[in-house]
Amino acid sequence: MGTYFETGFGKTRTAELLHLQRQSLYARLRRAFTLLGGDPTGTPRALAIHLALRLHHHTP
Repeated sequence: MGTYFETGFGKTRTAELLHLQRQSLYARLRRAFTLLGGDPTGTPRALAIHLALRLHHHTP
């Protein structure tokens, strides 16, 4: 999810950076969106999720 947010929700670029086929990325995103209660793209939740991901990544 972090890479997806960092690319500005660019699915093609995210797949490239993660060395995945786009279909594999789509499956992972569907699973994540299910766990999150829906696609956060374009919602106020996107900022909170992005910040949580960054904090988790930078926490020792």
